[in-house]
Amino acid sequence: MRLCSLALALLALAPLPRPAPAQPAQPAQPAQPAPGALKTLWSFDGPLAGRLKALLQERYAAHSGAHLFDRESLEAHLSAHLRAHPSHEALVALERCARDASACDLPALLLEGGALSGRAFVSAAEEQGGRFTVRVEWHKRGAPAPERLSATEDTLERACARVFEEALQVGSVVVKGLPAGAALALGGAPVPLVEGRAVLEAGVHELTLSAPDHEPLAIRVEVKPALVTEVEVRLLKSSGTFKLMVLGDELMQGLRATLNGEPLAVDAVVRLPARREHTLRVEAEDRAPYDLTFTLDPSEARTQTVELPFARAPWKVALRGPHPDVQASTHQVYARLRGANLAGGSWEADVSGADGAAQRVQSQAYAAGAWGLDAGLRWGIDPASAAGSLQLDLVGVGYQRVSGPIAVNEGRPGQRAPCDRRRDPPRECEGLTLNELHRTLTRVLWVGYQVPTWRVTPYLNAGLLWVYETGSLKGGGDVSAHSLRVGWETGVDMTLSPEWVVKAALVADAWVNSRVSYQLAVGAAYAFTLF
Repeated sequence: MRLCSLALALLALAPLPRPAPAQPAQPAQPAQPAPGALKTLWSFDGPLAGRLKALLQERYAAHSGAHLFDRESLEAHLSAHLRAHPSHEALVALERCARDASACDLPALLLEGGALSGRAFVSAAEEQGGRFTVRVEWHKRGAPAPERLSATEDTLERACARVFEEALQVGSVVVKGLPAGAALALGGAPVPLVEGRAVLEAGVHELTLSAPDHEPLAIRVEVKPALVTEVEVRLLKSSGTFKLMVLGDELMQGLRATLNGEPLAVDAVVRLPARREHTLRVEAEDRAPYDLTFTLDPSEARTQTVELPFARAPWKVALRGPHPDVQASTHQVYARLRGANLAGGSWEADVSGADGAAQRVQSQAYAAGAWGLDAGLRWGIDPASAAGSLQLDLVGVGYQRVSGPIAVNEGRPGQRAPCDRRRDPPRECEGLTLNELHRTLTRVLWVGYQVPTWRVTPYLNAGLLWVYETGSLKGGGDVSAHSLRVGWETGVDMTLSPEWVVKAALVADAWVNSRVSYQLAVGAAYAFTLF
């Protein structure tokens, strides 16, 4: 203890040069060498001394454990050194300073006496053009002459880096290709990594790179003093991606998939941990389930294609519900050819332009055939909706031509009338003849029900029908009639594709005490969906 007190007392008589008073916050000091190890004392001179010292300690603190930068660190080092080496020649230096403190250069005596390994004098100057020059004069113990290092760069930081790295025997390693959040370790100890750049002592090092969600990577790097070594790396992700594809998924009812018990969307890409076991299950109505247990390699991009076979005969499955082509388009614009049969029954019409007194004709028993066509717009409702399998015939227009000749009677309903009241004696008319008859049928808002089964859709609809008839009488004169009737239609649609449908139907219309019409309609429709 007496030696330590003597050392501190002598240091108080010979103060060391100090840098500028304003200093930035000092970083945590690195681990110090064993007590008694020799160190280098750094002295900073000039107007930029404070900045030089701060740059050295901030950027190279991890490599300055064998260096002293101020009075306190020198005192601590000298005390530890004297405790470890009480008979060291440094005692001679202390005694010399005790005899003549005013003329004592304690650091020089400590260097001479073996308590320091060297002294470094650092200075910097700003040159013309904004460039900076940093100089280091290094006096090493036992060296015949000091070593001098200098560098001139555009910035003080770059000039300091060149000089300090050469002086401290360190170099830079720039690691390219690092992901965000990457870290660097040397022997298990973290190494500061700033924008992919790390400072390491000269030599060959085994480094470990790590990053979140990536596999660690070990690299071997040779570092040279004051030089930059670039290393290109690629860290493998510690996870992979998984994508599920199901063949014919658009044709499957109730398709569902789970991954590790959680719902999984078809064609979605998900990220999964690598080297772990994952469980996939895919199932659908009337299909055999699919189960798979798998693991992913790091960075693997896996696409799993699954085909679900039918769990029962395909024709049985098909008859359970509508084909997807049927569901794809629910509305139709149709056109059909019609063959009609006008059965016996009461019929009457107004007469105009005929010679004689006949104003109205009627028939009680005639029957005739007709042909024609019709077109319309049908609005279907999705069977899966709340309204069910309803259909609405919004509008339909048909035309039929009845070929003659057709025998009809003149008169009013329920009685016979003479052909010509002006003739005397009167005589009963033997009948009139229709050359032809044209029928126009209009229907609006017929409501029906459909039962889609595979591609076949039986249906039945009904509503009111407006019939307008015109024709000509043999011998001159025109007839016309109009009536409101009840109509119904039962038929079958065969869906060939989402757009095209073949149609066949039996249509009928009738009224009380009136003629009945039966029609066979065959045609096609263009199917579409608006909403």
